[in-house]
Parts: sequence; C-alpha cells; structure tokens
Amino acid sequence: MFEARQIFFLRVTPDRLFFDAQQALPVSKTALKLGSETPIEQFTQRFAWLKVKVRSFDAGILTCEIIEFTENGSRAFARQQINLKGVQKLLLYAQDTFKILQLARRKTTVKKTVARQVQPSARPSSTPPPPAEKPPVKPDQPSLKQTPPKAPKRQEPKIIRTTVTFFVPFPSLKFGNGYAQINEYVYIPAISRSMMIEARIENQFIRQEFEYIKEYFSKVLKIKTVRVKANLMIRDGEATVESARSPEIEKINSALIGEVKVKFIKKELNQEGHKDEILTVDTLFAADEKKKKAVFNVQDGEFIQELIRIKKPKHGEHVKYLVDLHNHRVYRLRIITNPLSFVFFLEGKKRCFLAWETLAGTDGTYLWALSGNLGDLLAKKEMFKREVMKIENEIKTVKKIGRLNYLKNPPPNFVRVFHDYRDAQGFARWKKELQSRINS
Repeated sequence: MFEARQIFFLRVTPDRLFFDAQQALPVSKTALKLGSETPIEQFTQRFAWLKVKVRSFDAGILTCEIIEFTENGSRAFARQQINLKGVQKLLLYAQDTFKILQLARRKTTVKKTVARQVQPSARPSSTPPPPAEKPPVKPDQPSLKQTPPKAPKRQEPKIIRTTVTFFVPFPSLKFGNGYAQINEYVYIPAISRSMMIEARIENQFIRQEFEYIKEYFSKVLKIKTVRVKANLMIRDGEATVESARSPEIEKINSALIGEVKVKFIKKELNQEGHKDEILTVDTLFAADEKKKKAVFNVQDGEFIQELIRIKKPKHGEHVKYLVDLHNHRVYRLRIITNPLSFVFFLEGKKRCFLAWETLAGTDGTYLWALSGNLGDLLAKKEMFKREVMKIENEIKTVKKIGRLNYLKNPPPNFVRVFHDYRDAQGFARWKKELQSRINS
C-alpha cells in the first residue's frame, strides 16, 4: 500500500503510466487536478519520467504531487516494486502549472444545448376566439408589395495571431536535410487549450544522417531541451505555424558538427575491443553503417579536416598535407586512440610508405617504407598485406615501449621527419624533407 510522502518514479508513455517494469495504469484511470478533476485523453511524452510524492490514498484514489519533471529516472525506476492493488484512479497535480499543462492532452467536453419549446403564460380557453375582423379594402387603393427579407451576412472566420514559447526534449527533434522538425503538443494561452504544433526550423548545416548521432549534439550543446518561439495563426480552431526559431538549433554550425564527430569517434575508439587497436572506418562502424555515414565521407578525409578546424593543432598544416597525399583507394585511413592519430598511405616514385601522424603530438612524422612501388605492391597483394601488417605491428610496439625506446634501435625501413616550429618557414622545410624521403 501507499504511504503519505512516499516518493517514486513514473515512466510516461502515450496511453499509460508505468509504476514498474510490469505494472501500469491506463490513461483512462488518470486525471489532473487543475482546480477541478480534469480527465486525460493522451500523454504528450513531453517528459519521459515523473518523480512523484504520495499525498493521500483513500477509497481507491491515489493522489500524488509531481515534484520533478525529468528526462532520466531509469536507474531508480529499475529498483521499484509497486503494488497497484486497490488503485482505481490516479490524480496528479504540480506546483509548476506550465509543465503539468504540457504533460498531457486533456479531454475536451462539449456542452449540449437543448432547444426547449416556449409555453404560453395562460391555459388556452376551450372556446375558440372569434375571428378577427378584416379592415375594409378600398377598391381604388393599390396593394403594397412586400419586400423579401435580406439574407444574413456571412460571418468571416475568426483569425487569431499569437506567439508561444515552449520547450521540446532534444530526442523528440527529427533531423532532415537543412532543418529540424518539431511535433509537440503545446498549451496556447490565447485559446486556453493545447494543440499539436508542427514546425520546421531551418538550418543549412543539419543533415538527415545526423539523426543517428543526435544524442551527441545534445551532449556538445550541454542541453536536454530546446527552446522554441513560434508565431501562430489560428483559424477555425486549426493552428498554422507562420515562423519558428530556436536559439539552440541556431548554434548548430560546421564547427559544432566537427565537435560532435570528435566526441562520437573518441567514444567509439574507447569502447572495449577498440582500445589500442589500429582500426579502419569500416571496422569501427561494422555494426552500424548509418552512424558511419553520419560521421565520415567516402574518402575518410572530411573528418580529419574538421578535427583540425576545431582543435587547431600546432602542426595542422602538416596533417592537412598528409590527408591530401593519402591514397584511400589502396589503403583505407587507419585510426588509433591514445593518442588520437592516423596512418596514411603515401605513394613515392620508387617506393610507397605508411606515415603515422598524431593530431596533437609534436615529435615528428614517422615513416616506414614498403618494399616496392605501387605497381609492385598491387601485383603482389599477399606480400603487400604482410608488409602492411608488419608496419602496423611496429606502431603497436612504439605505443607499448614508448617512442624514445623505439628510436634507440629502429628498423632499417624507418625514418622520422621532424616538425620544425622555429619560424614561419617550418612547414615548408618539413614538406621539402618529406618529399625528399618518399621520392628518393
């Protein structure tokens, strides 16, 4: 049974409230206390969870105060064990009137008017009244022509223009190409009721593929809801959105999208099974092709370019140059975590190379030479695979024993090209030495 001041969580779905994983009350047995008891037609899912406190439980009616409208109550909810035996109805109220009005779509009641016949003031007499005398008609008097009644003027539909501001949970947004779609029940003070608002907020940077990594936008923006201001035209009870804006959605630009991709890729790399591995994009997203499409383009270089724009590493020009030299048709870009770094395939005149470059490190570009030019390697694919695997194992060795220890006794096919930060010509000197190494 329920006790006064008992606190627990409710999970909200459109047609019921769950008290635990199994037990729920349907919407027909739930009502809001808004001055008087107000029946509910459907929950809007504006809030995923409710934290409630029991105020009373009497005659099968459970009355609870909503003390928190929250997006996360799953951990506490998983431990709940609620006995709903004897609960016939749940009444909910809250101090926050604005939020409780957004919680559910209320039933609208239509008052029926009954046309009643008007009764005479006195009982009719049993004796019929004498016929009224007709006034004499003068023969020379012309008859008056009756004017037909005028048709009533057609009443123009009432149009109301108003502005509403409301909040939408970030997971409820739908990303499309160039916009974010909103479908939300909103309380409109001008007509004192809730209506479904459907609006598109334009943003040229949003793409449909971002739907699959949408949660990372919320994390980078550090928000759980977006604030929407919509200008409405209400005509014959139907609302049309004339314009809508959201300051949070307006913050989504190329720089923020790059941050989202960085956050996403770091999480993927740090997952169990990916740590200390040398991965391709295909390996990283083997289980989710949609997320791969959202983060990388076909040539793998877009992500690195965005990383450089956001992180602004000291040797960003060096990394950009390696991206341009990388032959993605022969060797897919490799990604390494701890530190975040990349392995590129560089084609020289006589030999080809694998180049290892960190995003933020400053100790130089590591080069390992393969045994032949591109034609030789493609003609001997098995040998090519073995040599690539051997160099990738060398990179793992560097990570294991440390760069200083590795540089004490490197293999003969290895060379380091130093980063030069002495002056503005440092990049040009590094580029010249790199070209000299790969084309010698």
